[in-house]
Parts: sequence; C-alpha cells; structure tokens
Amino acid sequence: MTDDINLEYVDLYKEFEDEKLRMVLSTLHHLLTESYITMNQLLPSEEYTRHFWAEDSRKLINIINIINKLKGKLLNSELSFKLDDYKWGE
Repeated sequence: MTDDINLEYVDLYKEFEDEKLRMVLSTLHHLLTESYITMNQLLPSEEYTRHFWAEDSRKLINIINIINKLKGKLLNSELSFKLDDYKWGE
C-alpha cells in the first residue's frame, strides 16, 4: 500500500501537524491532478477525437468521494479541514 503514497504535494499541507494526514492529502491531490491531466488529454479537439471515458470518470468520482468521506470523518476533530470553493471567472 505504501507504493500508492505520493508526497509530491506534501509541502502544500504543512499547516497540518499530523504527518499521516499530510501524506493522505498529498496523495489525494496527486490523484486528482492525474485525473485532470487524463481528462484534458481525452477531450475532443480538431486533432483528437477521443472523449473522456467512463472508467476515468469513475476514478475521479471515487477520489472525490474519498475526499468527502475523509472530510466528514475528521469533522469536529483537531484534524478537520475545509475545501476551498472554486468559482470560475473570479
């Protein structure tokens, strides 16, 4: 299971004292980034006619569900966190 851990983004989560939580958040961040890269590669364009596939969509939904479950489990604890809202165009 430790092969799945990715620490590429761990410095973004240094405000959290808990090392395991930083590792989990960094790994989830990495998985989201990989999914977005895949999604963008599969968008149809003049050069490419491929579309975002169902399996890739299921992977992204799974990552989002894991993040939401983690957030809910840690709610009202010292490890709680909030997700920043992203508003397009602001």
